[in-house]
Amino acid sequence: MIDATLSATAATTPASPIGVLEILNRNAQVVQRLVWDGAPLRIGRALDNHLVVADPYVCPHHLELSLQQNGPQLRDSGSINGSYLNNGKERLHTVTLGDNMVVHFGHSQLRFHTSGSVLAPTLRDSARLGALAKLSNPWVFLGLALLALLALFASQWLEEAGKLEWLNIAEELSYPVIGVFAWAGFWALINRVLAHRSHFTVHLGIAFAGVAGLFALSQATSLLGFALDLDGSVWWMKWLGRILVLSLVVYAHLHYFSQAAPRNQAMLAGFAALLLFGTPAVGSLIERTQFSSLPWLEPLLRPPAYQLRDGVPVEEFLQRAQSLRERADREARLDSGSPAGSD
Repeated sequence: MIDATLSATAATTPASPIGVLEILNRNAQVVQRLVWDGAPLRIGRALDNHLVVADPYVCPHHLELSLQQNGPQLRDSGSINGSYLNNGKERLHTVTLGDNMVVHFGHSQLRFHTSGSVLAPTLRDSARLGALAKLSNPWVFLGLALLALLALFASQWLEEAGKLEWLNIAEELSYPVIGVFAWAGFWALINRVLAHRSHFTVHLGIAFAGVAGLFALSQATSLLGFALDLDGSVWWMKWLGRILVLSLVVYAHLHYFSQAAPRNQAMLAGFAALLLFGTPAVGSLIERTQFSSLPWLEPLLRPPAYQLRDGVPVEEFLQRAQSLRERADREARLDSGSPAGSD
């Protein structure tokens, strides 16, 4: 009698699992996973269910899963908020589940995988093994911090025409330093929300590297414009260079904690760089060139040895200056209504 009972049980119980059930929260994160052997299964908020879902919008007994001839069948038990296939609008009563099929119920989701479902490739943990993880090394971090401070100091030193005072330098440097820390804190907060760890040191290291990169590219662009006599293109070269550097910085922040495809991260980084820097810069250029009567000068003071093209002789330079002065005097007399030949 016992042997017969065991044989009947073995005949009705599948030899291998039918599939795997996953419960996802409203953020599409897997919170529960259950290997299903084909036995009838109750899903809901009550503690007597086989699969308990902690969701106040799920009924005590919300779903029932059973194995039928045509496959796994999921049935709604007359719930208040209903169940919906693939986030559709029509309430379902029964549905035959297939591989990777998703049913929304309450603020949760049920995803079904067959036993032979192919797993997604294992993600590389960039927080531990990637190149950006080296930024958490104290020596690497201190080196980037020193480079960033030197870059900020050099930028202030090159832009200051008068005598440098250490108190003024410290005051001027305090604002960009605060901005760098605020920028890193913003990305650390996003990292905390999405990946449950802030990694502030790594994001601050990325910000320091961005500051040094911006300074180096700006100086290289100025030297190239001076050497090749491309004064009219220097502003645009700097603008494109800053967009590129800022895009790389944003991409590094995203790549450190995001699981999105690299292509999507790059597109988002480029859009963010254009939005944060590109639009205000172009607006400032239009305002200064189209809506202002004041001349806009951006001097490039570099040693003559850096000039790769032949310069203008002194005599020709003085003649041009004299011609410009005479032209300015004539236009001033015309604007004032004085005769063209009067002094």
